[in-house]
Amino acid sequence: MLALKPLEADYPELADNDRLLKIIQCTHLGTWEWDYQSGEAIINECWAKMLGYTLDELSPVSFSQWREVIHPDDFERSKAAFKALLTSKSDIYECDVRVKHKDGQWVWVRQCGKVVSFTEDKQPKWICGTQIDITQRMETIDELTSVINSLPSVVFKRPMTFPSGFTYISTDIEKITGYCPNEINSQPKWWLDHLHEQDKEIVIAEFNHWRENDAQGVCQYSYRFRHKMGHYVWLNEYIRRLKTPDSSKHKEFVIGSLFDSKQSMSLSMRMDAVAQIIPGMLFQFVLNENQSWSLLYLSDGIKRIFELTPEQTMQNPSLMLAKIAHENREAILDAIINSANHLDDFKCEFRLKLSTGDTWVLAQAIPQRQSDDAIVWTGMMIDITDRKMLELKLKEESTTDPLTGLYNRRYFFEQLTLKLDQSKRERKPLSLVIFDLDLFKHINDNYGHDCGDAVLKAIAHAVRSVMRNYDLVARIGGEEFAIILPNTALHMAAQIAEKVRQKIASTTIVHKQHTLTVTATLGVACTEQTATEITPLFKQADTCLYKGKNNNRNCVMSEL
Repeated sequence: MLALKPLEADYPELADNDRLLKIIQCTHLGTWEWDYQSGEAIINECWAKMLGYTLDELSPVSFSQWREVIHPDDFERSKAAFKALLTSKSDIYECDVRVKHKDGQWVWVRQCGKVVSFTEDKQPKWICGTQIDITQRMETIDELTSVINSLPSVVFKRPMTFPSGFTYISTDIEKITGYCPNEINSQPKWWLDHLHEQDKEIVIAEFNHWRENDAQGVCQYSYRFRHKMGHYVWLNEYIRRLKTPDSSKHKEFVIGSLFDSKQSMSLSMRMDAVAQIIPGMLFQFVLNENQSWSLLYLSDGIKRIFELTPEQTMQNPSLMLAKIAHENREAILDAIINSANHLDDFKCEFRLKLSTGDTWVLAQAIPQRQSDDAIVWTGMMIDITDRKMLELKLKEESTTDPLTGLYNRRYFFEQLTLKLDQSKRERKPLSLVIFDLDLFKHINDNYGHDCGDAVLKAIAHAVRSVMRNYDLVARIGGEEFAIILPNTALHMAAQIAEKVRQKIASTTIVHKQHTLTVTATLGVACTEQTATEITPLFKQADTCLYKGKNNNRNCVMSEL
């Protein structure tokens, strides 16, 4: 008769500390605590993992370690932010910095902290805070900034009210006005005051007329602007409304572009010119209010990425979809839906099936809700095949046992944790098989380690040949192996283990002049008979294995 495991307390009934710990674990939040007086520091596992380390590798932790991993260009900025906190000039320490990962690369993190206790003489004692990984965000910002700065125009953003100051303006503004972005005053009337007196009323009238018509489409006007050197230059300005999700008036903005009219060309020609120098393709597509979608623009770069022309793809978008690997299509759709629901940036990596072979592509786009509630994405795709191949190779090397080609011990336990969590959620059994080869030491002693390696490789191949697609086989020790059997009850797991035993016993290994056979003893455990946790499940399977070892080996043992 099975003993029922007591139900855990409902989440709201947990103590505050337990609830806070669960939140930290769910959000992958790094935490740190620093005794300012002694230099002692405490970090959690997530903090260490962001840098590629385990807690043991960083122990004992001290503030001096921070000086060793922070990027030299960011240290003074971080130091100044800490000083502001310690001297009460700021209540919060907040700083974005680069820190060195264990593999040598730089990782961007955002650190926040606060003094939480003081000494008797009112000096800071403990400072506590959090750390989050913002590398992807910083890389996206860098990529988009690079694209914006390569455009043959000035790009800007400002509030919907007019006149108003700029909240953003790209660096090319200096080329046409003589002013760099940080010289342009954010006061509402600064830009308007630099317009020619004869043009001010015209510009204001054009803008007000556009706004009174619900700011539909693009508003365009030309005017003379007083250059920093004193002379006037003719500028063409194009603006479009950018509405935030809450749609409140004071949250409305316009985005636009500025051109020196002497050097101006049509917007389409400019986009095509930019597209020619970008190592990829530019695209624009729209999701309409009725959930239908269509392509608005494709650059010639689609020929390099998809082996298609813009014309044929605009007429038949399914041609582009057909090139995308089936297993990636759902992920792309999910990314688009998530971007539409939250107006977050769209970013997705996927594989293409081309005549020249498989390639990998990174697609990134920024969504913008239109006045009719349609959402338009504007972005680019670039070929990342070389980077992806290296990434996949490194991932394989980090998760695979180099001798047998099976998964290694570290990856096995990572997956066992995930599979057990899934088993709990879905209320389905999970079984674990642990086995090792009988008297394997005799093979190494009598025939040499190269023969032993040949046996391990042959057995790994044999076992893999009888497993189901969703089972996971790993080498977790010298001659010790383990198998995760998802959604598998104990009686079925025992049958699978017996099939593995028979396959091993019937496998003939030929090495040099030697012909060998080996046997294995297998222990089987299931979450139906023990707790759905790694330690008790592994212990149960290990206990069964050793019962088999004491029972003349070459057998399968379980609690059946």
